[in-house]
Amino acid sequence: MSKRYDQQRRTIAKAAYSLRKKGATNNEIAERLGISVEQVPARVKLGERLADAGI
Repeated sequence: MSKRYDQQRRTIAKAAYSLRKKGATNNEIAERLGISVEQVPARVKLGERLADAGI
């Protein structure tokens, strides 16, 4: 994968984690970020790991 794709994926993951912390549902997160509902749990999990790592 390209660096641009990786950065975009990280940005979406961080946004998904932020929205989850604010109490958004999977459907709300998917709608706001333009991803499928099935992808949301994985993105939130990645966002949490990135936040913990300080990336």
